[in-house]
Amino acid sequence: NNNNSNSNSNSNNSNNKSSSINNNGLEGALLRKEQDTLTEGESGVATDKRRIQMLERKLKEELYPDVAEAKGKASANKQAQESVRQSLGALGAARLQASQQVGELNKRELAEIK
Repeated sequence: NNNNSNSNSNSNNSNNKSSSINNNGLEGALLRKEQDTLTEGESGVATDKRRIQMLERKLKEELYPDVAEAKGKASANKQAQESVRQSLGALGAARLQASQQVGELNKRELAEIK
């Protein structure tokens, strides 16, 4: 009877050790997978940082100068537009004045002009 209980005890110990090894193997695999995932994430972050730096450099070197140039041209265009508006306003006022003066002429004066 004692032998049976020793045999059962040894069998249980063997099962426990095997179970412990399997759990450690599973835990190790999960830890490795987690580490791989973290490494992959860090690599992705590093790649994203490099891309952001490249885009920021491109923004500063290419786009900002173009925007500044466009703003300068837009400002010059606005000044030209304002100048044309003022000229049109002056022309309109002169035309109105000429129309009024023609309206004040009598028939004899109009005939002389023709």
